[in-house]
Amino acid sequence: MAKRKKKSKQEDIELAELTADELAIIAAGLSLISNIFTIWSLVKVRETAESEENK
Repeated sequence: MAKRKKKSKQEDIELAELTADELAIIAAGLSLISNIFTIWSLVKVRETAESEENK
């Protein structure tokens, strides 16, 4: 039987490296998600304030 060749950690790291463009796209996506949650929380605060006003 042939011995299995183990991958070194360096090879795994090299495969997982991302380019600057890929990192920028990921950052933009995370920023978009953050902004969506911010807007959503502001809408909820407004709804809560309006419902308390009507009581």
